[in-house]
Amino acid sequence: MLLGLHTGRGSVEETVKNLYVILAFHAHEPLWDLPRRLIRGATDRRVADAVLPESYIRRRFKEGRNVYRDLVALAESLGIPVALDITNELLFQIRRYGPGTLRELCRAYRDGVIAPLYTCAHHAHPALLSGEELADELRLNQEFLHDVLGVPRPRRPGIFFTECSIDGRHVPVVEAMGLEYTLVPELTPQRTSYRAPPGIDLQYRPFRVGERLIGLPRHFDVSQEIWRPLTLRDPDRVKYQGFLVGEMPVFPEEYQGAPLAEPRPSDPSSAKEYAVVLRRAVDEAPEGGLLLYVQDLELMDFGEAALSVLRDAWREVLADGEVRLHFVTPEQYLDALDVEASELPRVKVWQVSWAPEIRPALRTDGHYPPRRAGRFRGYDADAQVYRRWPFVFWEAGRFPTTLFDWLLDRFGFDHRVGATAGVLVEEEYQVDRLPPRVRLPLLARLAKRACNYGWYPEEGMHKRVYLDGMLIAEALALELKLRRAPPSLGDGLPPWVLPGMARLSELLVVPRIEYLRFGLERWREERAADPTPALLELEHARAMRRMAREELLSAADAYETLVDDPAEAGSWAELLDRVGEHCKAMFLSLDHLQRAWGKADADFLIVPMYRFLYDSYPPRMPAVLEELAARWGFEPTTEMPFEEGVQGSAEQSRALSSVESGPSL
Repeated sequence: MLLGLHTGRGSVEETVKNLYVILAFHAHEPLWDLPRRLIRGATDRRVADAVLPESYIRRRFKEGRNVYRDLVALAESLGIPVALDITNELLFQIRRYGPGTLRELCRAYRDGVIAPLYTCAHHAHPALLSGEELADELRLNQEFLHDVLGVPRPRRPGIFFTECSIDGRHVPVVEAMGLEYTLVPELTPQRTSYRAPPGIDLQYRPFRVGERLIGLPRHFDVSQEIWRPLTLRDPDRVKYQGFLVGEMPVFPEEYQGAPLAEPRPSDPSSAKEYAVVLRRAVDEAPEGGLLLYVQDLELMDFGEAALSVLRDAWREVLADGEVRLHFVTPEQYLDALDVEASELPRVKVWQVSWAPEIRPALRTDGHYPPRRAGRFRGYDADAQVYRRWPFVFWEAGRFPTTLFDWLLDRFGFDHRVGATAGVLVEEEYQVDRLPPRVRLPLLARLAKRACNYGWYPEEGMHKRVYLDGMLIAEALALELKLRRAPPSLGDGLPPWVLPGMARLSELLVVPRIEYLRFGLERWREERAADPTPALLELEHARAMRRMAREELLSAADAYETLVDDPAEAGSWAELLDRVGEHCKAMFLSLDHLQRAWGKADADFLIVPMYRFLYDSYPPRMPAVLEELAARWGFEPTTEMPFEEGVQGSAEQSRALSSVESGPSL
């Protein structure tokens, strides 16, 4: 059915409420085999012998799990369309390891079962991208979908910004590309700075986030509450992601003093529990309102289970027969809305993302409570972290990637990847085989992946950034030898880059040594185990981290010499060598931490690690960012386009002048 119209049992009176439902999914897996190839090709044997990543997509296929086929099956079983954004990295791997699955996806695109959404080809985070690079990422994604796979082009194209992260400076870029809409995470004045006209509905109605770009609001509960039954029914699996159900707060109300949730292993009522959430949203939505579900498709390896719950819960709601539900694609919704973008109210968004959400994030630098947790241990993360630093999880990536970009600029390399998506696929993403004008911008782009820094990054993802940096520095050192004259210094490095990289090495390595030592001592005491081999790896990690710091100090010295004499080729060579050695030392430090896990009982260490991180509150990163801001002028990438402290509630907005005809962000 064209609009996926469902009326439930029997006939429905004309007075029954009409609602629109969009089910939108984001799909990404980083190139799991590329680091294996780059690591094995390293000239330094310590790097070549490093721990290699496991391919999660290959593992799932071998286990007979296929969330991509399951998505098609869900849509066809309900007789509805769904929207999907999918990165080039994942499409390439499905093409390689699941060609039958790729054919099934292409059929679903052609049949209108799946509607394409555009996204960053390599999952790059907007905070780390220039406008030119964002446009390049979208170009590559469009080329893969339409030129390589033959997916029909949407009449009304839209974008899912990586991690649902909208950075105001990028809105004019996507408008210039002809994109008509984007998906917008929850806007709440407690954690987000934005400016809106009085009385605007930010939950069930579309609005503009630019001159023409329409924002479709993500319904927080509909999107996130699916996690609750999945978490409670599988406590043994979620503990590996930091959720110790029944032992520590997991959900927002537990942070506010409610009793800890009880695990419900293998509970068959997950769909019924989620259906209660859907019914509540249906009841609260106004006539003609939009219920937008946006979520990861793989859902941290719970994707298949989530699709099952989603299907069964919507079937229950449809069986009620109390509303007329139109399951539509974003394009169909905008057609049905039949309104010009200029007629919609405008909301000025500074920066906003969907992270974190209904559960906490326990990262290497500490404990980030879920949104709506309120004041916890005297500290309100919504107000004191997420509102000040909306992209706090990815800000750390700006330190190395700004350095890599600056170096490429100095040597005259374009930041755009000088190849089509088709060429990258034909060459099977063997980056080391590509010419420098393609290889170096692509390595710099891959260093900007959101998952390198994101919600729960492990050592292997952090290693990728430093592997990319090491290869960039080595290649530019060769370029320097081939040049007749050294490059110019240009505008110089932002003053916060090298200090930020120094603090990053501290945040990525030191806490890991601390919590692993804590866990290993517990292992010795409780299991009478011998942690000596693992503790030795921690000492190696500490030594390599010290070396990384020393190399960075030497790089800073070389840079200062260049400031005095930019034409000194020897100083350029020293800078590139020191940057490369810093990246190598950080790579090896993280590698030793991975080896420590392999020389102990990893299953035992999980719980002590997360208990240690849970007690690391407030987290360390926000304080580091504030220190860099105070001392070195480090600030978010986008300047707030309105008075700080003004937020988006209707009450606070009444004192503001209308923004509907205001200037573009």
